[in-house]
Amino acid sequence: MKKILFVRHAKSSWVDMTLSDKERPLNKRGKRDAPVMANKCKEYGLNVQLIISSPAVRAFNTATVFQDIYNLKTPIQIENYLYHGDPSDFEEALCGVNDSIDCVAIFGHNPGITYLANELDSSRYIDNVPTSGVVIGEVDIKQWEDFTVARTILKDFLYPKMIQ
Repeated sequence: MKKILFVRHAKSSWVDMTLSDKERPLNKRGKRDAPVMANKCKEYGLNVQLIISSPAVRAFNTATVFQDIYNLKTPIQIENYLYHGDPSDFEEALCGVNDSIDCVAIFGHNPGITYLANELDSSRYIDNVPTSGVVIGEVDIKQWEDFTVARTILKDFLYPKMIQ
């Protein structure tokens, strides 16, 4: 059984309008919410072993918070196609994971994260995955090359306002 945390980046800053969309950092709320969610995932018993992220600064910064809280020494894997990626892009990223890894956190953006959440095997509809939201999926596979969104079961959906 493999577990996946599909994480929408934490809230980003719009203060510096000269920055490109990819360059926007986390704002104060994002810096507050990201560690709350990482700690909640850890308390939940999710043993993240690998982090994959969009190259956008806000996604990478959120991933870095999870990396620190999980005390992971492995580098964050950057996948350019996750920047505004759709469910097939998440599949592509996960199909290449080493089979010794049982739990992956993958960081991206809306609307892709919300689209993906609603493609998981579930009767639950998620209107919007908010910033710092975590969609927890579980899939009964031994090899990541067999990963598909359609075979993944939605186990839980966590977001900052439900915790704080």
